[in-house]
Amino acid sequence: MSTSVLHLVGAAVGEGASDGGCKWGAAALREHGIAQALAATGRTVTWGDTVTAQPILATSRLNAIEGFSERLATAVAHVLQLSHQPLVLGGDHSCAVGTWSAVADHLRPQGALGLIWIDAHLDAHTPETSDSQAPHGMPVAALLGHGSAGMTDVFGWRHKLRPEHLVIIGARSYEPAEKVSGVGVYGARFCGLL
Repeated sequence: MSTSVLHLVGAAVGEGASDGGCKWGAAALREHGIAQALAATGRTVTWGDTVTAQPILATSRLNAIEGFSERLATAVAHVLQLSHQPLVLGGDHSCAVGTWSAVADHLRPQGALGLIWIDAHLDAHTPETSDSQAPHGMPVAALLGHGSAGMTDVFGWRHKLRPEHLVIIGARSYEPAEKVSGVGVYGARFCGLL
């Protein structure tokens, strides 16, 4: 993967979060000149199309996220096929499912791949363990292969992230049902954040 071109991909999704307004994050960053700021560091920066959720066609919020994740994975895979470095700018955390699925699929031939997840929450609920049923809190579980098939099998990627290849940094609020054996969790106090 070449690092000469930084390719920005907007991920306009808010269906997974409690405040759907976060879907405007990529548009706000674009309007306020993030591409120009990044280009000022000497990088060549391009923008692709913004990937959007299609809740009108969905039967549920989770269904909307599943379709969105597939489209985002396709967009990120296209960037990687160009040998550009993708930078996904998006709304709620559910955009990680499509992003990671495409990157992991692309890099899999190079060997084991690890993920560092920096967040105050574990985001490892499944539809069975979540009281809120918000997909925003489910992407880590999906990447580990737990949850709805539409989230765990994005982009036809069947090689799930292994728990020992995941570390979560900065966690301060999560339920016991989210704990996954083998995942390294470093709380906010450990990291000096509180």
